[in-house]
This record gives sequence, structure tokens and C-alpha cells, in this order.
Amino acid sequence: MPYFVYGSDAASGETARRIFSTAANREEARSDAEARGMRVSAVVACRNEQAPAPLPVAAVRKPATSGPTALQAAQAAQFSNTLAQLTPSTYVTWVIIAANVAVFALMTLIGGASAVNPKVADLLRWGAEYGPQTLGGQPWRLFTALFVHIGFMHLLYNMVALAYVAPTVERLVGNAGFALLYLAAGLGGSLLALFWNPMIVHAGASGSVFGVYGALGAIALTQRDSIPPEVLGRMKRLVLMFVVYNALYSLRPEVSLSAHAGGLISGIAFGLLLAQPLSVEAHDARPRRNLLAAGGALALLLVGLFGAHLRFVNIDRLEQAFDGYDAVLLRISPVLEAAKKGTDKISDEALADAIDHELLPGWQRAREQLAAVTPVPSALQDDVSRISEYMRRREESWRDLVDALRSGDRERTKEAQERVHDVNLLGAKIARTARVHLPSS
Repeated sequence: MPYFVYGSDAASGETARRIFSTAANREEARSDAEARGMRVSAVVACRNEQAPAPLPVAAVRKPATSGPTALQAAQAAQFSNTLAQLTPSTYVTWVIIAANVAVFALMTLIGGASAVNPKVADLLRWGAEYGPQTLGGQPWRLFTALFVHIGFMHLLYNMVALAYVAPTVERLVGNAGFALLYLAAGLGGSLLALFWNPMIVHAGASGSVFGVYGALGAIALTQRDSIPPEVLGRMKRLVLMFVVYNALYSLRPEVSLSAHAGGLISGIAFGLLLAQPLSVEAHDARPRRNLLAAGGALALLLVGLFGAHLRFVNIDRLEQAFDGYDAVLLRISPVLEAAKKGTDKISDEALADAIDHELLPGWQRAREQLAAVTPVPSALQDDVSRISEYMRRREESWRDLVDALRSGDRERTKEAQERVHDVNLLGAKIARTARVHLPSS
């Protein structure tokens, strides 16, 4: 049976060469073409009556249509067949997607969380990452956060982006390798988000998704000799578009740029570790590479947690101090409202007593509890200093208000209320800009 042999010139690298061979089998046809200076990419059976003149190089360089050439189509088909033989199923991708959907369904349908804008308490209950809890004995949150999403659109976007590319990456690195890649990239995203700001809640599969695209880019760069040029070009364009678009999207204030960056960097690193030529020999080496990847993920976890504990020493105690602050606000809110409005429903003396006995003792304890947190994490010292100063000024403004109320001087009372109001505005500003938790009131 004759054959068409496709490939490129071994010396010049020119593509779009085709040789008609009357060899007895594919291997002889390949050997014959290689002997004539061709770097073979595909050998396709044909009939004798199809014997053509050699395909002109210029005709293929400038095809009449914008679609792939016959050579490119043959290469892509062969590449797909090879991937399917090396990794017949991509079940890990669909298990991961199903797990994300299942957690969201349980959180909203059974847990009662909003499907549009779940509360922080709901996210934490279902495993979102939060520095004081993660470093306070719950390191598993670095992983569970990968399956918790902040609303349906957050889930939908991540799962669509994952489903679009994950099956290809899973076939390239194998089932076990893909599972390790997904978790390791997510871990990298969680850790960088933790290092960047431990005092906000992080949740979602975005870090892992970025990691999958990063791994695809790493594989495309390192294994380009194993991937047909047309397929390689599509891979590079896909990764570039995804990264550029999401880099711009990540600039929005509510999006965790650090988690995306951490996932992308980790995905590239583990993609380089898992990347290998598309051959039977490389397939047999997958278990060893997976073992290296598992060791790398474990090292990342241990080193990351150790570094985070050093960077954010006493962060759990700091959170307890702010929990005490929250509790004081809940108890004294009616008193604060009365003080702000200057209501006539309560006498000046009674209002002064309420502030003096109900508000100030709890506030002072909250200040003392915050002051007792030493050392303060170095990355948060500026914020804690500003908050401590704000709490001091707020306490002083309330004491001035108490004195003014008891003096019976309406002008002095009005000035004291204005100072209380000004200090409250300062607290609201700090709450918007600080890296640590401080609710506005």
C-alpha cells in the first residue's frame, strides 16, 4: 500500500512537504522520507491512483482558505489520538467540577446561604480561608477554600473556565498528575493570598484554574517538539488571552489578585515538573514525576505555613481582640444612637450614666486586650497602630461627652457630640483602608 508522508525539511525547517512513497509499510515509508532529508510528522495511507506531483511549498505557505491545511489537520488528529491513548479518560476534571457544584448546592440549599451574595459567616462555616483561623489550628482551610464560592456567578465562571481547558491538561499530565496540579496550584494561591492579607476571607477555585492555564503554558513551551505547530499556537493564544483578561479583571477591589498570581505561578512550576514528551516511555515515568510533584506540594505547604506563622505571629490573639471590639459595639449600639441623635427620650444625666457604665468599661477592656497583643505581626503594625490611636481618641471623645452632658451646658454638649461624630468618621475610614478587621459603626 502506498503512503503520503508529511513533514518538514530537516535542514531548512521548511514545512508543507509531501512525499509519495510506494513502501511496503509505514516504517519503510518513514525511513525512506527521512533518508531524503525530511523530518517526518505524519504517514497517511493512500491509493496508487492518488500518486501526485510533489506538493509545491509556496502553495501550502499561502493556502487558499483560512482553515488548517491537510498536513495540520493530520497532525492535530494524530496528536489527539496520542493523548487519548496515553490518558483514555479525563474523569478527574469532572469529579472536581462536580465537587465544586455539590459544595455550593449544599451551602445554599441545605446550609441556607445566599446563592448570590453569601455572608462571611456562611463562607467560613463551609471552609473558606481566613488567616486567624487558618493559622490558629485549621490549616485545612487552604484546601477546602478551593471548593467554596462567593455566589453562583463566581462558581459558574470558574467552572466554565476550568472545563474549557482542563481535559486537555489532564490528558497531557495524566489523571493523578492533574489532581496533584489542581491542588498544588490552589495551595499556592491560598498561601500567597494568606501572605498578602490574612485578615480577609478568601474562597473559590480561581487559584487552581489559573494554575491549570499556567501549566498548559509551561507544557506548550517545554514540549513544543511533541506538539503540532497548529495545536501549539492555539494553546499559546488561549493561555495568553486568559491571563491578560483575568489580570485586568483581577484589578477590581473585590477580586483576590494575590490568589490568582499564586495559582498561576504554582501552576507554571508544577506544569514544568509534570511536563514530558508524548511517548510510551514518558508515560511509564509518570508515577515518578507524580511522586516528585506530591513531595513538592507537601514542601510548599510546610514551608508556607511555617513562614506564615513567623510573619503573622499572634494573629489569632489579634483576631480575638477585635472580636471583643465587635462585642462591645453590639452591646452599646442603642447608647451610641442616642448620643449621636441627642434624643430627648433620655435625660442628659441618664445618657451620661449609660455611656459611663455601659460603653466605656467594655471599650477600655477592648483597648487593653488589643494593647496586650505583643508582638504585633510586623506586616500589620502600621494598621494596628492606627486602630489603637483611633480607639484612644474615641474613648476620649466619649469621656468629653459625658462631662459635657453632666455640666448641663448645651453648647459644650453640641461640641462634644461633633467630636464623637468626627472620630466615628475616622474609624469608618480606617475600616475601609486597613488590612485588618475593623467594622465601621
